[in-house]
Amino acid sequence: MTPPPPAAATTLAQAGATHGIKIGTAAQAQLLGQSDYTGVQAALYGAVASTCAKQTKCTAIQTWGFTDKYSWIPSFFKGFGWALPFDDKYAKKPAFASYLGGLK
Repeated sequence: MTPPPPAAATTLAQAGATHGIKIGTAAQAQLLGQSDYTGVQAALYGAVASTCAKQTKCTAIQTWGFTDKYSWIPSFFKGFGWALPFDDKYAKKPAFASYLGGLK
């Protein structure tokens, strides 16, 4: 599964802000395989955070949790489900640093 390009989130956020719509974004990459998450996931989290930080109408960034330990995805999609900024042992993944960097 190929995630949408980060530019798509920026375009949508700008369009919403132009029309006075408050924006909340979701940082998710649920169907990435474990070996994929390092680079792609970090880029997605960074893009979402950066997009929100640049939009005055963006009021929230939401994830489905913070650790992969409790993800339901692997039960239904074998080999997938490492979508959150902390792994199943609560260690920070590259997505966490990218997320923080995007907020600056």
